[in-house]
Amino acid sequence: MEQELLWSSETEVFVGLKTHRNFFEEAYRESIEISTKLHEQLVLEHAEKMKSGGRYTLAFSIGSRKRKIPFVNFYLNDESKGLLMLSTQEPFRFGENIMPVSSDEIFNSLHRLLLNVFNKRCDDLIMKGAILAKAKFSAALEVFGDLKLFRKEILKESLENENNLSLFLNSNEKDIETILKDWACWKESQDGKTKFFVQPYNKQVLIFLKFPEFLLKYNDNLVFEIARYFRDRLSEKSDGVLTGGYLPQGLSVSDKILTIFSLNILDYPKFSEKIGFFSESFVEKVSKVLEHIEAEVENLQLFGGE
Repeated sequence: MEQELLWSSETEVFVGLKTHRNFFEEAYRESIEISTKLHEQLVLEHAEKMKSGGRYTLAFSIGSRKRKIPFVNFYLNDESKGLLMLSTQEPFRFGENIMPVSSDEIFNSLHRLLLNVFNKRCDDLIMKGAILAKAKFSAALEVFGDLKLFRKEILKESLENENNLSLFLNSNEKDIETILKDWACWKESQDGKTKFFVQPYNKQVLIFLKFPEFLLKYNDNLVFEIARYFRDRLSEKSDGVLTGGYLPQGLSVSDKILTIFSLNILDYPKFSEKIGFFSESFVEKVSKVLEHIEAEVENLQLFGGE
């Protein structure tokens, strides 16, 4: 299969947008140099503790607490081979943290990469570093690093039926561009009445449908129950492609939400063109049921009902 996003030399690999390659390479070179020295220092100072953790990885991450932008994660294994990636998730939930570590130089390098790639400043950055035991990579949008390590981890993922590093290996540039463009973004349908918020999370994209103002006149519980019914029905009809979503811990959306949908991140670029029409249609169905209930209640009252 043609791999449009794959660029490699004899020793290194890059999976991502061609225009981002130089940014990744520069940040990787800086991070490798600094982390290798840090690795040597840690081995001398904490040899027993690091041995007790088995094979380990140094991990550094920078991103937004409220997920306004993606994470940039850097990994260095115990053989001083590294991988740098733009990711949907910070790495620290995927491994046992032996101890925290810090490096302003690495954090600065990762921050510059984030600014160059995403072209957007963020005021709620979180920077973390740790020694991880049994590290597992988070879902990667773009990757730069040691070719042998990359191949080894790709093989391991295939044996374990995973696809974090290889997630976008067979995708195209437009797919990644669409995801980055829509990341943590409010969008409107064509009628201007329906708004939705797009948020990548792990290997999913969550779609938050805003509670329309014209539905505020109805009882909230009734509106939510009808929306939940239609959401579940849509999930059944789409064979699980579009499912019910949830509000992840640490993620906040400013507006009142009618319902949440979830779909695989690989399916999002194609579906993104249909979200506006889909959102309008969904709200219209909910609205028609509410109007019908309202009319029935009025009829009952006309005939003396309660």
